[in-house]
Amino acid sequence: MLATNEFELEELTNKLEILLIETKGSCIHVLFFDADDFTSLEESALVSLLKRNDLQMEEVNIWDYVIKWGIAHTSTLPTNLDDWTKENFLTLKTTLQQCLPHIRYQVLKSFDYRITQKPRESFSTIISEEYIAEISAWIDRKTNAYKFEFILRGTRDGFAPQTFWNICQGYTCTVVLLKVKGTDEIIEG
Repeated sequence: MLATNEFELEELTNKLEILLIETKGSCIHVLFFDADDFTSLEESALVSLLKRNDLQMEEVNIWDYVIKWGIAHTSTLPTNLDDWTKENFLTLKTTLQQCLPHIRYQVLKSFDYRITQKPRESFSTIISEEYIAEISAWIDRKTNAYKFEFILRGTRDGFAPQTFWNICQGYTCTVVLLKVKGTDEIIEG
């Protein structure tokens, strides 16, 4: 790697980075993430790292490194986070579009989304975000992230069976959660 870098053999350097990550990723991830020039890592190499399940790092630290890399690769962003606009966040999201699908959001706690520095609205009054992560794991036995959104909320839309059918008809891949009134029991299906 040093020789290919010294002779500015960029394509070979990139291929070696990916090869090392794919074959020795669990041993060398710290070398990549903690390197002073981490942000110069090619996007394909970073994505290869993010795809691994054996990085032995907390997801919040991986998230921080990905954000650091994205900011370094987005020259139009203000240096002061307080000056960022919604458009700046969207620009960063575009820069990170290949990386973001490989972040395991369900293992991050709401306070770990440090980039926004804003309080997040609670997803549900019935279940916690940790429970949502558990549901995600039930779906495919892996730590893939799923987007959950409310289609129907009884306290908002009503509890009649016909209301359920009218609103939910046509949706696929649906999870139903019910809280038994007067108890802490949750029924899912």
